[in-house]
Amino acid sequence: AVSLEDEWNDFSPRLVLDYKINKSLIYASVTKGYKSGAYNSYPAPNAALGFRVVPESRNSVDPETVVNYELGVKSSLLNNDLTLNGSFYYMDYQDLQIFQVVGGITRLESAGKAVSSGLELDGRYAASNNLTILFNATWMDSEFKDYVVSGQDLSGTSLLFTPKLSGGLSLDYSKSLG
Repeated sequence: AVSLEDEWNDFSPRLVLDYKINKSLIYASVTKGYKSGAYNSYPAPNAALGFRVVPESRNSVDPETVVNYELGVKSSLLNNDLTLNGSFYYMDYQDLQIFQVVGGITRLESAGKAVSSGLELDGRYAASNNLTILFNATWMDSEFKDYVVSGQDLSGTSLLFTPKLSGGLSLDYSKSLG
């Protein structure tokens, strides 16, 4: 049994400016996000003792912070039959927290600096009283700016689970059966 103690705190402000033009809203925002520091307590396999929390995985992890810059528009067009939203964002991470597996031990670590930017578009079109078309598309570019694992510099590689392109399309048809 080990007793560990640390303290983390943060002030995370958000500033949003918006301007309404007819049935459209143009906005810009700057937001600071924060994920608290943490202690690892994940068990690691040990041939002689089974699963146990080893000293290497008890180190605390620094808090993660991100500043997100976003510029976008939300609009209602064609007599409210078309809703169209779009935005551009840029996220700047410091001490990004990720899980690493080193020597068979899984632990939460700081990956240093990372950035992510992209464009998002989504909408809804009421094609008729019965048919609604929903769509979305995202282009994302993300990468580690300062990330070294076991002496290997992985700076410039993409963040996990961040596809360059993604999107969706769905049709919603409803009809009363009386």
